[in-house]
Amino acid sequence: MLDKNEIFKLLKSTEIIYQRIGCDMIFGDFKANYDLFFNHVIEGGDIEKILSDAADNKFFFLKRYCSDEILFDYNKKYALFDDVAEEHRLFLDCLNAYLKKIDNPIEYCSKLLSIFPRLKPYLPHPLTAGIIEKRQKRQLMLFITGLCNLNCPYCFSENISRREMDFKKLEEIVGWCCNNDIRNISLCGGEPLMYSHFDKMLNLFCKDGIKIYFASNMTWEVSDDCFNGDVISKIYAHITKTTLDNQKLKEIFFKNVSSAKKKGIEVLLRVNIYDGNKDAKQWIDIAKELNINKLNIALTFPTKERNNNFVDIGDISTYSDTLINFYELAKNENITLDIAKPLPLCCFDDDIARILLKECPGSTYCSIFENDCTYNVTITNDGYFNQCLGLTKKKMPFSKTMSWDEVVEFCSDVKELINKPLMNKCSGCYLFDAKICQGSCLSYK
Repeated sequence: MLDKNEIFKLLKSTEIIYQRIGCDMIFGDFKANYDLFFNHVIEGGDIEKILSDAADNKFFFLKRYCSDEILFDYNKKYALFDDVAEEHRLFLDCLNAYLKKIDNPIEYCSKLLSIFPRLKPYLPHPLTAGIIEKRQKRQLMLFITGLCNLNCPYCFSENISRREMDFKKLEEIVGWCCNNDIRNISLCGGEPLMYSHFDKMLNLFCKDGIKIYFASNMTWEVSDDCFNGDVISKIYAHITKTTLDNQKLKEIFFKNVSSAKKKGIEVLLRVNIYDGNKDAKQWIDIAKELNINKLNIALTFPTKERNNNFVDIGDISTYSDTLINFYELAKNENITLDIAKPLPLCCFDDDIARILLKECPGSTYCSIFENDCTYNVTITNDGYFNQCLGLTKKKMPFSKTMSWDEVVEFCSDVKELINKPLMNKCSGCYLFDAKICQGSCLSYK
């Protein structure tokens, strides 16, 4: 085992490989080497990134969370994932010991929170008073059309109006977005590419400096001009069995994906998993054929009416083999796998739960909690605000004179759903108390 001076030399090496070895030494015995971590994680550059990424992988609470209402009890013995809680306790013990040694803990905490903002609830108030948190970027989801050329049995949009958004209404909404500092929009449908004003919409977004991303089945024939890389940052290309079984649809899918990639748009392959759709290999092979290195998968979830084809909470554990198969095949092909909808990890065998926790951050929470639970707030094609893709029946008419604060108030009760236990055993789970896990997509709650 190397001593601290030797580990320090590795960290200060100009070779990243030696820096990584030094990092591994620190985390191999964090209790003995924590001062090296806290000394250098705020340095910036490669060392900061290497140390902060390693800390995120070891101490999950640092960057992964679904709510600001922390219930973690340092002294509680958890029935589920207490070994992960022990790592949490270790980090806090070491941080508190370090802060007692240094001359200016307030200044240090300010720098540390810029890297790990999640730490704020765990620090004494005098050390964080006056620290102004960086405001998160606001975003909005727009249902521009309810039309779709496919009829997927699991679709969450099955019950929305088939009409498309009036373009004048869209212009009004975009103007409101600009006035309220919203520069990121997610398009929803239906199939967004079927919107009859798609080209004109892109020009509108481009003029106002708005970036968009969206999910698409990519089987609607459009011109290459629809894939404007100056406006579209990302497309989740939903591949379905219907597409694979229809040669014409498959050809259009491949053409559209190719056109989008040529325009510099990031394309991720998205697969929705349900009872008749568990063959991981066919989807990995499609990703390879398209030269896509990111695969986004999700178990299908219920609409508020619960009349679509979705995976019941009681059946989630039956997908263990499917998920681990996806993970192993993707890893072998150097494809990054992410889980698009949160899952209750306690439903899986321990080894699978640990893999999902460590390798797939999205497996335990979604981003709905961000920006005061407004991250997924939606304006429907008939001009009403909904909470996250029509999560509930609650709605509010859009008005160009309304303030962002009104939107925040409209979304305030989403936090209750986030903090609501999914199952009785949530009360004895560290992941739930530390708000690393929200249990499931909120549609189940």
